[in-house]
Amino acid sequence: SPRNTSVRMILENGGRISLRCFSAGNPEVHNFTWFKISQGEVTNEKLAGQTIVVLNGFEEEISYYCEATNLLGSSQSLPIRIPTEYGAVILPESRCTQYLTNLTCLCLIRAHASINVT
Repeated sequence: SPRNTSVRMILENGGRISLRCFSAGNPEVHNFTWFKISQGEVTNEKLAGQTIVVLNGFEEEISYYCEATNLLGSSQSLPIRIPTEYGAVILPESRCTQYLTNLTCLCLIRAHASINVT
């Protein structure tokens, strides 16, 4: 059944955000379903496909997660928070590298104001 299901966020021009669902499965994943979390309520967005496009700029906290399904079962990603007009987002170019026992991470962030990163 599907495993290692995750969502990648890509910021586009005009306040649009692409969300792409990734999952490993054998047989191959044949269906992706998207869910939205807003004010603690989960709704099935009735959106299908590996990639969806949403708008940012909301003043409330909104998250999305995907569910990947194949013939043997399904797996859900962790929720990914959509940045608000005043929020920050970790860019997909961020990465970690390991050399022997040392782990070094580069965290690239886009923000509209000063923020603290931990």
